[in-house]
Amino acid sequence: MRWFDSRPPITLLREDNVREGFIDPPEFTRLLAELRARNASDVADAAEFAYLTCLRRGNALGALWSWFTLRIEGGAVTGGSVRLPGAVTKNKQPLPLVLTGQLLALVARRWALRVAECPYVFHRDGREIRDFRTMWMAACEAVGVAGLLFHDLRRSGARNYRRAGVAEDVIQRIGGWKTRSMFARYNVVDERDLAAAGERLSAFLTDAASAPPTIVSLATARAVRSGERLQKTSRVGEHGQNTDSRGTSAVAAATRQP
Repeated sequence: MRWFDSRPPITLLREDNVREGFIDPPEFTRLLAELRARNASDVADAAEFAYLTCLRRGNALGALWSWFTLRIEGGAVTGGSVRLPGAVTKNKQPLPLVLTGQLLALVARRWALRVAECPYVFHRDGREIRDFRTMWMAACEAVGVAGLLFHDLRRSGARNYRRAGVAEDVIQRIGGWKTRSMFARYNVVDERDLAAAGERLSAFLTDAASAPPTIVSLATARAVRSGERLQKTSRVGEHGQNTDSRGTSAVAAATRQP
């Protein structure tokens, strides 16, 4: 085997894979309504599941009841969790999610629609949902989000979490992103976020401008120090005068004694 004394320079190819494409909650609500109007409630529920969990298309559509631990009361789902096994996640790490709020309501609805012999949470008459591309494109165009991909729901969900104030490390865990760079590829900051950041900065600067200064000029500092020295000298002088007065009084009193 031959060894080289130095490593030759290697130029890496530019990785241009920043994700684009989002849908905000108002448009997403209209999209769900349009899908249901087209008799595609199963696809609408799967889309909502992906939007709320930041899951990939394959994991959302392929969700199995065996992944869920549910609390059933009176025949209805009232709580629980879902745990995606590492075998189906991209980073090979299991992904646990607690069922609350809209996600809990969605799972409860799907539980009521389950088919005994079907293992899938989202199904079409007991069969796995596969191709719905034509219907999806038509619904997206109808509500003004033409070109939206199902995978865009994952990006949009991550941005919703960030706008809700959830810490980025928590969002990374929810979405299964192992590193900050992987999460950054989803480009979850848009022009509206930048505008909001500018408004917050302006508000901060306005408040800060009205606060007392924490740094003074050199001339002002010298004047303050000079005033402090004068006050100190004045206090010393007054103290000495009082001392002398007491001494003079004592001598006078002694001379008056017989």
